[in-house]
Amino acid sequence: MKVVGFDPVLPAAAFKELGIQKCDLEKVWPQADFITLHTPLTPDTKNLINRESLQQMKKGVHIINCARGGIVHEMDLLEALEAGHVGGAALDVYEKEPPGESTKKLLAHPNVSCTPHLGASTEEAQVNVAKDIAVQMCDTLESKDFVGVCNVGYMSIAQNHAIRPYADLAQQLGRVATQFAMGTVWKITLASWGQTDISITSPDARALLKAQALVGFLSTQDTHGTLPGIVNAPFLAEELGVETEALTEAPALASAASPYRSLITVVAHVEGGGATSVTGSVFGHEPCLVSLDHYKNFPALNLHEGSVLKFRNKVGRAGEREGRREGGRAGERAVGSCIRVACPSILPLASTTSLHVRIRPCQGAPVASAQSRTRDLSSISPLPSVWRPAHRFLFTGEGLRERGNDRTLHAL
Repeated sequence: MKVVGFDPVLPAAAFKELGIQKCDLEKVWPQADFITLHTPLTPDTKNLINRESLQQMKKGVHIINCARGGIVHEMDLLEALEAGHVGGAALDVYEKEPPGESTKKLLAHPNVSCTPHLGASTEEAQVNVAKDIAVQMCDTLESKDFVGVCNVGYMSIAQNHAIRPYADLAQQLGRVATQFAMGTVWKITLASWGQTDISITSPDARALLKAQALVGFLSTQDTHGTLPGIVNAPFLAEELGVETEALTEAPALASAASPYRSLITVVAHVEGGGATSVTGSVFGHEPCLVSLDHYKNFPALNLHEGSVLKFRNKVGRAGEREGRREGGRAGERAVGSCIRVACPSILPLASTTSLHVRIRPCQGAPVASAQSRTRDLSSISPLPSVWRPAHRFLFTGEGLRERGNDRTLHAL
């Protein structure tokens, strides 16, 4: 059987694969003995079959419309049937549903076969739909492929164990970038690069990593009690007026000579200009911070260990003291250094030392909003449970100065 067809979108290769000869509509009408319609109703397809097109068709042509009512001009079709030019028609869609009085004469014509517009509302179709839903739910609950998910195209790749360390890294970077950002974040961008067992640069992978970064960002925001996840994070960010973008460009540190096998960069852009950029890599299965803005010569910081103090100026005596602690590390630069505090609690540095901090809780912490406190460190050992470093609070410093014997760290 020879099949000809017209589709303004489908490429010629697809027609060839299906064994269909691609033609313009003007060449389809005079060749076809049976014409079937498979198109939505649009301004371009409304009354596609009309008196003019019917006159171009073969005498005795049969027309089948199971697509949408309104594609066939019903009165023109009835006229062609009565004139004997059209041999028959099969319809299950109509201009008005249920059909109006003007359509009843067409439906009563002896050469017209008509059925109600059932769609998928047959017994067999409902049984098959139920089976499909049951299979898809079982696959989902067993962490297999996600089939038929309409709003999240990256759920299948999210179940791949190989990408989970990178998804974790993206989430941690989203949290860190937001907490270091100097202002209200209005845009989050993510770039990825890697020579890994699984691609972290495919569109689905980048979409997943971006969603994970947004989960980290939203963990520091007021989401009115809604727990962010990779499904709802993009929508929650949109509700907060935050733009998001997964970049196709590789992070700045990526190159053939890079010592890293993978890199993810998250940038938090703030209102009024300015941005905070954080870059991380996966070592083993652990997410590590390797670059903060233009600082990158500090030891990689495992983002699952303890808390971080970041000084924007010279570290000073308080920072040096913490840097010498067991588990503590200070950056090599005197300016822009980071200190890892891996101990279970902050012990007193000196009786005259106070710490003014703005605390931004991470996901799961019991503090509902940011708080500012000035405390004598000698009186808060160990820290109250609500402030324990086990909650991975991030302390960012802005200005360390000495006043006699008092050393005060003013934090954001």
